[in-house]
Amino acid sequence: MFLITPNGHIFYTVTKEADFNTNSTIGLIIVIAFTVALIGVFIAKSVGTPITEIALVAQQVAADNLTASVKKTSNDEIGALQEAIGNMISNLSRMVNNISGIAIQKA
Repeated sequence: MFLITPNGHIFYTVTKEADFNTNSTIGLIIVIAFTVALIGVFIAKSVGTPITEIALVAQQVAADNLTASVKKTSNDEIGALQEAIGNMISNLSRMVNNISGIAIQKA
């Protein structure tokens, strides 16, 4: 509410309605922030877990374990990465077997 004094000054007074609106806005902001945080945690877990598993398999392959495998768990970019890593492991294993066979034949 606005009050105008006799000398022309304008004052704004806070009413109960304005207090309610302010409290409602703060409550809404808190709810939205909490919801966004939950969505962020869900997205981080849905991306982070498969990436961690892929990294572990890559470490096994780097340690000469060509029997390690990756299971494709989705049809998105993560699934494409899982499939590509799986194909790479299969191709490496096949190449190592071919090279071993050639080395045995030459020996």
